Amino acid sequence: MLWGMIEEHSVPPSPNHSLLKEFNAQFSTNEQINDTAKSKTGTTLINKKEVQTLHDACAGHNKIGKHIINLEDFYFHYICSLLSRLGICVWAPELEEAPGFLYNEACCTVTLTTFCQLACSGAYQYMCANISYLNDINLLHCAYDHFVHYLMTEKFKKENKQAGKNFEDDKKRVTQQRRQRVRCFLSLSLVSPLLSHGLPNQLACKWYRFAVENNYPQQYLSVLQDVNAHSNDEFIPRFKSYAIKKLAYHSESANIFFRNLDQKMSESNNLLGKPASLRPQCQPIAPMPSRFTKAPKRMPLDFYSPDWFNNRDYAERFVVANTKQVAFIPTTDIQ
Repeated sequence: MLWGMIEEHSVPPSPNHSLLKEFNAQFSTNEQINDTAKSKTGTTLINKKEVQTLHDACAGHNKIGKHIINLEDFYFHYICSLLSRLGICVWAPELEEAPGFLYNEACCTVTLTTFCQLACSGAYQYMCANISYLNDINLLHCAYDHFVHYLMTEKFKKENKQAGKNFEDDKKRVTQQRRQRVRCFLSLSLVSPLLSHGLPNQLACKWYRFAVENNYPQQYLSVLQDVNAHSNDEFIPRFKSYAIKKLAYHSESANIFFRNLDQKMSESNNLLGKPASLRPQCQPIAPMPSRFTKAPKRMPLDFYSPDWFNNRDYAERFVVANTKQVAFIPTTDIQ
């Protein structure tokens, strides 16, 4: 919240170097910083109105990413007061410097001082915070350094190296987690349909369950059991639907199979009077390549795109595919 990283995929910003020069002109030792932070005289290096940190925050509920922070107006005034005493307009550690860098020490002092003060006064009671650890300053320092000068620094460096990399990685991580959940649900379905009853309605589970209930041949079931074999989609807020992405290793026969399976499921639901169970999907005019390039192994030969398969090394082809089995009927109408 101090960093102003309100959005879910925010990246730590760099400090203003002109502000760094002004800060270094005022302080030369950690003792000066600590004395100023603890001062009761009320003397400030800058006007409180010049502090931009928490400028957009307000008393009550504040949404930080997916989380809600609930702080009273008094706490915001206290934090801004401490920042003005140290002459810090914008709280933003210099991540290209070591934690012992003087300005970074000041940012750490502000964070730990305000955190302890707010925790002692009950600001974090709604979080069920364990305030017994507030006396362990070394632990708090370690936690601060790990978060700021390791986790956030790695994020900062990654973004500097390639703009938008963090956002892409976050989206990929969400998709991977969703696939992992689906893999667990499918495993439960394989053990017993009763065990998977009541689990979230994942598309891959529905595909497999529909195929089993309708006595699909084993060659289709073996394809549906592997989550990596399924089509990949991503929610596009602008269209309020999931855009189907192209998996490089999918053959056209595999794509047709999954499209036909969706159609059969939709027709079955309409016939039985069931509500639509498939999430809204759209097929982009220009194919959107998937970020997932790892192909499932030991799938039937015609599951793989001929171009993709023929670009593998000769020995690798026999590791990736089951070259002695095919799954899809060539006639698309029958398939």
